[in-house]
Amino acid sequence: MADSRWRFEIPCGSRQVTATFDGGHLSSDGGLLLLQRVGAQLGLTARLAGCIRDERKPNLVEQSVQDLVRQRVYGIACGYEDG
Repeated sequence: MADSRWRFEIPCGSRQVTATFDGGHLSSDGGLLLLQRVGAQLGLTARLAGCIRDERKPNLVEQSVQDLVRQRVYGIACGYEDG
């Protein structure tokens, strides 16, 4: 059984996500679930995106500045700093 200090219960809609860190030397992007949840509560990417002036033509835009910032932040958090 995992040490309870390293067990997290994360509500996700009508489900409960359980994260444990007793897998030894494994690598995964699973930490993004926690980062996304905390980021959403803090408004992290929304606040960052609010600092960027979007001078693109609105009728040609497919992704919002916030979507682009979110992708970049999470990519860096995963270790993909070169995007």
